[in-house]
Amino acid sequence: MGAHYTTPQVKYGVLRYRTKNGRKTEFHEITVGSPAWFEWLRENHHFNVETHAGSFHARKEGRRDRFYWYGVKKIKGKVKKKYLGADAKLNNKTLHEAARELSQ
Repeated sequence: MGAHYTTPQVKYGVLRYRTKNGRKTEFHEITVGSPAWFEWLRENHHFNVETHAGSFHARKEGRRDRFYWYGVKKIKGKVKKKYLGADAKLNNKTLHEAARELSQ
């Protein structure tokens, strides 16, 4: 995996991100929907999404002592936002549908 990016990215059902361990950079891949995916979501607050239907930025926001995910995309100077749900609701279908809706 030769990609160099700082924001974690879900591309076609696989989360890719990197971490630094001293001078060494480690690359990671996690399948969306796997137990490791849901564990990763609990500990992180944003990532980019790219699907065949479109792309957007996902971010976690706090509401009443709980956290929920939102999809955000800027189109022609206007910001579109879509509620995605809690960690347990984020799967390939949810991300794909959000990409489609935010890209319209």
